Amino acid sequence: MTAPPTVEIDPDAAALINEKGGRLYVWIDSAGMKHVHTHPPHHEVTWSELRESGIELFVDDTIEAPPIWVIRFHRLPFHHIEVLWDGVVPNLPWIIGGS
Repeated sequence: MTAPPTVEIDPDAAALINEKGGRLYVWIDSAGMKHVHTHPPHHEVTWSELRESGIELFVDDTIEAPPIWVIRFHRLPFHHIEVLWDGVVPNLPWIIGGS
């Protein structure tokens, strides 16, 4: 059995996520687009759950787990959270399980 991925989260990202309930959801839609929200999607998803710095990270099980998830807060062009696969923005077809 492989070790679960680690989570690196910057303090500004943790503060924003905690302000919005302490949960972050990452999933891929049917078009292969990544979504990152503080609420789950309206459709059924099977999740892998990780915890770090008081944050619950829920990741769509169809996404191959990297060695590390990196969670960052960005101010521009608007305040938002980015979740990076092994510290980078991946080529999505490579990380979606079963593709």
